[in-house]
Parts: sequence; C-alpha cells; structure tokens
Amino acid sequence: MRLEREAIIVAEAHALFISPLPSSRTPTRLEATEAIRRGIREHGGSRGCAAEVAYEYGDHPETAAARMRWARTVAQGLSARAARNRAARDGTSGTRASLCPNSTIGGTP
Repeated sequence: MRLEREAIIVAEAHALFISPLPSSRTPTRLEATEAIRRGIREHGGSRGCAAEVAYEYGDHPETAAARMRWARTVAQGLSARAARNRAARDGTSGTRASLCPNSTIGGTP
C-alpha cells in the first residue's frame, strides 16, 4: 500500500509541476485536484507528465528543483488529507494498526 500511495504522490507532483499554478502559494484542494486532472488529461497520462517534467529540468534546472519541492509538498498534503478523511469516514485513527483490526501494533486490538 505504501508504494502504491508513493506512486500516486509522484504522479500528482508531476502534474502539479507542469501546471500553471504559481508555486508562490499553496493552492486550495480544489485548485490542486483540478490542475492534476487537467495535467494528466492534457499530457496523455502520468508518463506524459513525467516526460514534460524531464524536459523542464533540462531547460530550466535552476528553477525545477524548487518547483518540484513545492509540487511534492502539495501532493503529499493532498494524500495526507485523503488519509485523514478515509480514517474519519471509517472510524479509524488512520494508522497502520487500524488497517489490521486484530493487530496489537500501537496498543491493544
């Protein structure tokens, strides 16, 4: 599950990186998710976004790293928020132990 979540964060970060959103501010959840959808759609999927990121790193290496840090921060924030929302909806704490109801990880079952 962790690798799958990380792959989603990377794909979302790539889409955010190539979006027109300014990295000088944190976008709203709606702005970020719309930019991700649009980027993935317009670039033919996550691989197209990754190719555009590589191109931008080649063309503008002096600004690409800072933009990617911003994009990863936003994507990780979206992922953390989604995890909290799932935990609240499911009535769990959002921890690994809550995914294994018979587990004693983090306390008693």
